[in-house]
Amino acid sequence: MTRCTFHTKSCRDPAPAERKYLRLTIHNADYEVFALAQLLKYFNWTWVGIISSDNDLGRSGAQLVTREIENNGGCIAFYEILPIFNFMESVFRIIDVIQKSRATVIILFCTVMFPNGSNQYVSIGSFNARAPKGQELKIQEDKILWNIDKIPVSVCSDPCPRGHRRATIQGQKICCFDCLPCSEGEIPNPKDNSECLKCPEDQWPDSMKERCLPKIIQFLSYDEPLGSSLACISVLFCLITFSAFCLFIAKRKTPIVKANNRELSYLLLISLMFGFLCSLAFIGRPNLKSCMIRQVLFAVIFSFCISVILAKTVTVIMIFSATNPDSKLKRLVAMRIPVYIVPVCTMVQIILCIVWLARAAPFAEFNMAAEIGIIVIECNEGSRVLFACVLGYMGLLAAVSLLVACLARKLPDTFNETKFITFSMLVFASVWLTFIPAYLSTKGKQTVAVEIFAILSSSAGLLVCIFIPKCYIILLHPEMNSKQYITGRNTRNRGT
Repeated sequence: MTRCTFHTKSCRDPAPAERKYLRLTIHNADYEVFALAQLLKYFNWTWVGIISSDNDLGRSGAQLVTREIENNGGCIAFYEILPIFNFMESVFRIIDVIQKSRATVIILFCTVMFPNGSNQYVSIGSFNARAPKGQELKIQEDKILWNIDKIPVSVCSDPCPRGHRRATIQGQKICCFDCLPCSEGEIPNPKDNSECLKCPEDQWPDSMKERCLPKIIQFLSYDEPLGSSLACISVLFCLITFSAFCLFIAKRKTPIVKANNRELSYLLLISLMFGFLCSLAFIGRPNLKSCMIRQVLFAVIFSFCISVILAKTVTVIMIFSATNPDSKLKRLVAMRIPVYIVPVCTMVQIILCIVWLARAAPFAEFNMAAEIGIIVIECNEGSRVLFACVLGYMGLLAAVSLLVACLARKLPDTFNETKFITFSMLVFASVWLTFIPAYLSTKGKQTVAVEIFAILSSSAGLLVCIFIPKCYIILLHPEMNSKQYITGRNTRNRGT
């Protein structure tokens, strides 16, 4: 029968009579080492010291248990031998080693004697080698009286906090380690806490960095305040534009409506209504159809709108050129060029969009790199070159319209039409020039919100600058909407 004794040290060193020992009594030496390693594993004692007698039993037992402990992932903090000679000198040296060590559990392969020569044994468990694997050891913890009233901790390094991995310290045993945080998007490996596992691309660690959870799906929706607010603004401006359209229809025979081609005014109001409504296509979960529709609608509607403005400006120029006998543009009046500007300019954009859709149409994609822990569903424009051509053509139309409006701003038209058009195109150009850096500096659903804001702002600028002054005269100053007022104003203009 072989015997092995444990001693646990505490913050206070109790009197010899108060010291508590765990004594392992095994009737088969073959199972002693295994039982001892299982006992250490049960209490998670991974950093222990060994003291043995200077004899064959002590030395061989210490070697065998060291091997078994290390096979189970534990480590030996120190191994000391009690010599037969120079006993007290060795005792003081071993005491110093114990006090300097972090190990609080010490295995004694030696004889323990008490001052009064008595001892008392209390059974706190058993070991059955024939039991199923992992169930050989039975411990009754309620029967154990610890020196510090709780199970002592005997480890070289404290367990790593959540989200950290164990990093071996060079030159140290595996039980001594540093704790390093896992990188973003990683969690500690539950099977091997010395490494971190990267979460799948569509997942992200939870707040405790214990497991990977599906990333949040993000897109601009009607259910959130930003999406619903933009949708309400879009509908509101559409209703305002529709009201202006109805007012122009009701007052279609008045001079202010008839001036500068009322049919073009109708077309411009209709295109602005659709311009406000097309922003709704940018809200909601993107898919293949919505990605194709939203950009094509935006491109065609705004090209049509700018073409109408260009036609209105050209109309003003040609009307006043016709009154000048020396004007070279007089013969172009009969050709009715403004009638062809709108369909031709719009058709060019339609052809560009058809080529774009045929070659590399926009599609929905999952952007997992835009924001940490979020999957942004957004529209990929397909061919960036063709998309740039579509936007570039709109920019060209806007630049030509602005240039023509600037050239015509000094013409004495009746209701300052060219001045309003010039100002509206300046607002339009300012919005879209500001949009470019704002669009490039935002991420996720904010990118879509910036684009919607640009659409609404530019459309509202055209509506306010071109039509609100006319509505103001029609509703609040009807006396200005008369031939007599126009005649008198023109006379005053010629006099000045």
